[in-house]
Amino acid sequence: MTVCGTELSMSEQQRKAILESLKRMSDRAKTDPDYAMDVLVKEGVYTKDGEVGENYR
Repeated sequence: MTVCGTELSMSEQQRKAILESLKRMSDRAKTDPDYAMDVLVKEGVYTKDGEVGENYR
C-alpha cells in the first residue's frame, strides 16, 4: 500500500492482530449501545449532543 508516496507494508501477524481487534470492537458495539455511540463520536460521525457530525451533513 502507498500512502503519501511512501510504500507501507505490514506483516501477516500485524494484519491478523488488527482484524481481531476490529472484530472485538464490532462485537462489543453490537451489544453495548453506549460503547457504540462513543466510537461514533470519536470517529466524528456524531457529536456528543447526538447531532450528525459536520463531515456527514
